Amino acid sequence: MFINAAQAMLDGGVLRILTGLDESGTMVEITVADSGQGIEKNDLNKVFDPFFSTKVREGSGLGLSITYGIINNHAGQISVQSEVDQGTVFTIRLPIGDSVAQTITAAGGPCSAPGDGSANYPAV
Repeated sequence: MFINAAQAMLDGGVLRILTGLDESGTMVEITVADSGQGIEKNDLNKVFDPFFSTKVREGSGLGLSITYGIINNHAGQISVQSEVDQGTVFTIRLPIGDSVAQTITAAGGPCSAPGDGSANYPAV
């Protein structure tokens, strides 16, 4: 996803990676957002299909398909939102096990955020 994001930002841009817990506290959320060229609405429902690519002469079209499979095999979910010329946001949600939840709780919960809406969680 990072390589796709970099390739979508032809004239440079911003790649943001945010992590945190969902509202229920049972899922880790990872958001990967870029300020690139975005994905056409007609293509959004195809981005996880094997061999689908909007790139000309680059890539195999397998990266997001493989990513989807790995996340799905871990009982997670991945979604995409995009606007042409505005960028793309991928959100990954993965369930956390009881031991991870207990570690976060024992550590006093999430570490304090730097004030930009993101938060840091203890490494397990």
